[in-house]
Amino acid sequence: MEHFQDKTNRSKTQSVSDSLNKKTVQNKAIVLEDNRHASLLQRKANNTGLPDPQSDVMGAKMLSRQKTIQPKATFNFRQVIQRVLNAQNVAAKGHQFLAAHEEERQLILKANKLLQDFSEHDSPATFHAVSSKLTAIRDACYAQTNIQADLVQEYVDIADEAIRKTFLDTVLQKDSKALKPLFNRLINQTPLGDGVDAKYKKIFLSYVLQGMKFTAGEGRFKELMQLLGDRNIEINQLLIGPSAGLQNPEIDNPLGEKTERRDKVADAELLAQHHNNLSEFIKAKATGAYTRTANPGRAEIGDATVNMERSQTLLPIYYGHTATKDIQAFTSPMFAANHHELGHVVNKLKGMAGVSADKYRGEPILNQLTDEEEMHNISIDQHSDKALTDQMKLPERIAHGAMGGLDAASPALDRESMATDLTKWDTLTYNLTPDRKKNLELIKRIADANWSEHTKYGSKPSGVKKIMEKVTSINNKGLGIKKQFEEVRKIAIAAAAEKSSNRSVHTSDFYTILSQMNVDSSDGLTALEGKLNTLVANGKL
Repeated sequence: MEHFQDKTNRSKTQSVSDSLNKKTVQNKAIVLEDNRHASLLQRKANNTGLPDPQSDVMGAKMLSRQKTIQPKATFNFRQVIQRVLNAQNVAAKGHQFLAAHEEERQLILKANKLLQDFSEHDSPATFHAVSSKLTAIRDACYAQTNIQADLVQEYVDIADEAIRKTFLDTVLQKDSKALKPLFNRLINQTPLGDGVDAKYKKIFLSYVLQGMKFTAGEGRFKELMQLLGDRNIEINQLLIGPSAGLQNPEIDNPLGEKTERRDKVADAELLAQHHNNLSEFIKAKATGAYTRTANPGRAEIGDATVNMERSQTLLPIYYGHTATKDIQAFTSPMFAANHHELGHVVNKLKGMAGVSADKYRGEPILNQLTDEEEMHNISIDQHSDKALTDQMKLPERIAHGAMGGLDAASPALDRESMATDLTKWDTLTYNLTPDRKKNLELIKRIADANWSEHTKYGSKPSGVKKIMEKVTSINNKGLGIKKQFEEVRKIAIAAAAEKSSNRSVHTSDFYTILSQMNVDSSDGLTALEGKLNTLVANGKL
């Protein structure tokens, strides 16, 4: 089971009860304070924009004292009324949720640009940019999380189903007729654990709602509610989280375990067939004869639990590969972590979780997967993490172990660890960096060679000069080397397009080879090396 952590970041949007708890003081003598639960203030709708002294005793007291209270300290009734979801403001509130969701998406894009830059080139400058800016981005993300959570709390507090539907229609940007009853059920089936702050429930519900905006998130939510039946998911809190599972693991975990055991010998053979490439091993498991038989005792499983991380200091950093098999560090919104944790609950309720004996302990390379259930949850299930991040246009997380980041236990990033992880995950998957680097060094040697015999006037061709300048310093990371190849390719294509009566056949061949090179596979890199060496031999470069 996975754990996450994050740093406290108070939302600019305060709750109703928070607003009421603010003190109004005149000459440091009069203090007005109302500690009642927010639900008492919302029992009657008041759409006038004015306080209602019949339903708000505090309002009556404030009105009776308005001659003695300074104007600057007057209680803001309009602010309280705006904190109540109603027919007049529900569409605007839905769009406010969407705006916060979009702002969080933009923040994640900024974080991933910093992480991509570091993935391309490990330098003091790129690491300083990451380490100095990620904390502020994380805190800003949690501010948006809290805005969305406060709006979900307003949904919880309103009983009018028409207003609720309008809110969900707006947030999900489609008809929520089928989803609203399920979401309402989830609200009723998520009690708080002993001593747990109510804010963790509204944050959990907001994560679920954000996930439902994506096909994978909606699919997992529907599956969860179908399996949940009349069970509850108790909301608890941890310093380091989130995590999720069954509320009584000693009794219920055995009922949630799949019946067949993992074939360790077959797994070792499959990994060898794929040249110890962990990503290709996972693909083979997804498409091959990989069975998980449900435990027949799963119907006896009791309630589930979700442990929300309480410090709001987590910014997870995952290591994944892009569509071109390049390794990149990246992050994702916290609702994606919540999606992952709900996957564990689903697997247990299905009776398809793994057991201790099935873990990949002590098995080189495979130990990064942790166990079959984690692999299924991250990469294989139809509503997996991969399915969600594909829809979010993020890299594909490689394995359960492909993770680091900021949290309550690790408040600062470590450059050496991040650089090591990038190299590690390239080595455990497509391992393209060594061959790419070797080919780029070969291109550099050819461009640096004496080309006098291959030009009419004895000078180096202008296109070759530009290529030489581009590879003077070879990058030290897979993504950075890939970027250099792309820049070299563009120069070669442009140079080949220029007409020149003085160009030799070897110069033309050099441009053609670089224009057509494939550096996204081992076979392509082997072919490129062969063509470049042939050019060196034929042209005596």
